Amino acid sequence: MGQARNFLVRIYLLFYLPCVNRNREESGAINIVGKMHQHDDNGTRRRLTPAQRLAQDMQQFGSMGVRVALMAIALTIPLVIGILMVDMPARYLDSPFGLLPGLRPADWISSGHVVLAIVPLISLLFARRFGGSEVSYAIIAAWTVLAVFMLFELSILAAVIEEGDFPGVRFIVALVAGHMSGQLVSVGFYDIVRGGGRWWRAPFYSACVGYFVTSIIYFPVAYWHTNLPWGGWLVGNLLVMLVFSALLLPVYGLLRRRLRPRGGFGGA
Repeated sequence: MGQARNFLVRIYLLFYLPCVNRNREESGAINIVGKMHQHDDNGTRRRLTPAQRLAQDMQQFGSMGVRVALMAIALTIPLVIGILMVDMPARYLDSPFGLLPGLRPADWISSGHVVLAIVPLISLLFARRFGGSEVSYAIIAAWTVLAVFMLFELSILAAVIEEGDFPGVRFIVALVAGHMSGQLVSVGFYDIVRGGGRWWRAPFYSACVGYFVTSIIYFPVAYWHTNLPWGGWLVGNLLVMLVFSALLLPVYGLLRRRLRPRGGFGGA
């Protein structure tokens, strides 16, 4: 009961209080310390003018924009690599999972999927430091840059590309919708469960939730009404991603000390 109560309190603090404070601030009901007032060198509090508040807001917005841009660049690199390798079967995964009858991950997982599966780890590390909200902006920006890159690539190869050289529209929609949704849900869930308890819970649960969302979107959209055994692939993929989530924890554990949460964000 205690864990359930703490979980609900975090949801309340994450979603409800910011909305209340924002509405009260806009209506002039309250003054936000640090935004409406500032301390001078003598420690005396003085009220900021509208121009000073605007300059302060613009500075904070600019700093956030720089952070989001840098995170988007870091996320775009593995996204581009993953898309370019999406037609290369991951045969190296068959041996580790060969002990399970009928489980051959290379039938549905490519090397590109493996690279794309690393993006949630990067996103969770960023979310630990800067919060899920900013990382969500970076994820959307990174996928937007990837879309521009793909359009540019297609415009160059249009004269030589043949049918079958490039994945179909349905596959691309499934891939982008699945992975992008999974990454956004993962960092959002991380912000809810972070702080308190053992350090590995937030990244592990968030990665599992993100991979689950990716799987339940990708497989039905990509393979519905086909003769392929995509239902079994979906179950097998969830098992593989569960193992992958556990394998990400040592990397997260090594880097979490270097990426301390900023003020206002929890996390051990």
